[in-house]
Amino acid sequence: MAQEALENEEDVIEEEVRYTVQSLRNVLTGLELCRSEVLPRYFLDKQNYDCIPGLSDYYDKDTIKSPLRARQIAEKRVETAFDEAQRKVDEQIHSTEPNSVYADYRRRVSDKMDRLSEVLHALRNDDNAAVIDEMQKFAGKAAVMEKTREISDSLYIKYYLGKADNYFSKIEYSKDDRSEGESDLLMKLLGKAFTQYGYNCYEAITAMESDIDRNVTNFIKAFNDRVQEYILSNVVESIRQLSVKL
Repeated sequence: MAQEALENEEDVIEEEVRYTVQSLRNVLTGLELCRSEVLPRYFLDKQNYDCIPGLSDYYDKDTIKSPLRARQIAEKRVETAFDEAQRKVDEQIHSTEPNSVYADYRRRVSDKMDRLSEVLHALRNDDNAAVIDEMQKFAGKAAVMEKTREISDSLYIKYYLGKADNYFSKIEYSKDDRSEGESDLLMKLLGKAFTQYGYNCYEAITAMESDIDRNVTNFIKAFNDRVQEYILSNVVESIRQLSVKL
């Protein structure tokens, strides 16, 4: 009876070890596949994106009476949209932002690194202590966080938007010239004097939205590719190679 009880106990221990080794394999697979799941957010405020000339009285305070003034107002509107666009980009790709690609990945990989430490602790016994100690050298969460943040910061420089004046060429300008079609010289001069000017920034703003979508999408892909490569070569494969000794 004592012998049978001992054999049963050994079977239980062996099954627990086998289960824990399988848990280690699962955790390593999860780490290998871990990636940020952030989706690009790129819609911008389009209120007051245009001013159509001729809709208001010439003496109205909002009427634009010169092409220079129309250009100044339009470019200011594009600069405002660009500031919003850059904030939106930063929210997604700057590592210090709480909802960024890096922050999302950090939360995900942190849980998996904690689970890895738990499994290694559960596996440890007098016979495999040296092997587990070697594995734990590759399971340091702080090093992973530091390296993946470095990856995020290096990519940010490549994928931020640039400058607002890159979009000025997409502004459309128009005018309401009352002198057109007038044959009488006096009426033509009067009509010319009351010319109104306008602008349309819609194409400039939608171009920014397209660039946000493209830049953030490319950033996410580049970030995920690089952190997965790092985790695979510096954590997963190193521990897998040692796991055959367990």
